[in-house]
Amino acid sequence: MLDVIGRSTIRLRSLIEDVMMLNRIEGGVSPANFVELSIRSLTTRVVEEIHPLAQSRGIVFEVDAGPQTAIVLGDTASLDRSVANILPNAITFSHP
Repeated sequence: MLDVIGRSTIRLRSLIEDVMMLNRIEGGVSPANFVELSIRSLTTRVVEEIHPLAQSRGIVFEVDAGPQTAIVLGDTASLDRSVANILPNAITFSHP
């Protein structure tokens, strides 16, 4: 039950952050902080957060994020949220 509560808390926090970001964007304040970041580290970080949900549904993730040198320019928080929103949907609608 604590795992479920923890995942729900993380999801709720993410939704609140999304609403706050939309509010800032609509207000003309861009919170984006573009930096160089590794696709591998981004993917690994998000998959580690989502792993308990996947495990509870009998789903195994295999991450092939390319070479360590795969770098993009982007806002870390926004990209984290984007990937963290996609993976739970994939888990929910996938069979073990």
